[in-house]
Amino acid sequence: PMDRFPVRKRAADATGGSALNGTKVFEEPAKKLCSTTLDDPQTVISWNVNGLVVQLRNNWSLIKTFLESEQPDVLCLQEVRLPAAGPKGCKRADGQKRRRGEAKCDSAQEKADWDVVQKTLISTFAGGYTFHWSLADWKYSGTLMMIRR
Repeated sequence: PMDRFPVRKRAADATGGSALNGTKVFEEPAKKLCSTTLDDPQTVISWNVNGLVVQLRNNWSLIKTFLESEQPDVLCLQEVRLPAAGPKGCKRADGQKRRRGEAKCDSAQEKADWDVVQKTLISTFAGGYTFHWSLADWKYSGTLMMIRR
């Protein structure tokens, strides 16, 4: 509901009713309504990683230190470049439905790439974050959103 957003009280109209036509009116100052108890995210970080596995292999200690220091409520990563799982033998642009929340691990390289993600990002932050993947058909694009528990 929209009752979380404060509305400034306007002067009553000539009939003595609210000038907001049924809109819920808060009489408390806005600063009393806005608090961190609403569980809204306070820190959101967005990063185009241009290949998650490459970044994790080359810069894991920097990434880990940064995330532990900043402790974002939401971390959005674009261009993770991990393919989505699909039916056995599926090929690029074949039109077969993919499982966007699951990485493809059919080849040795795909397994090795996913292993890097699991041993770094997931094993370190799974206790404090939920992971939401939206992967592409092929090893191109794809996103990851990590949301603090």
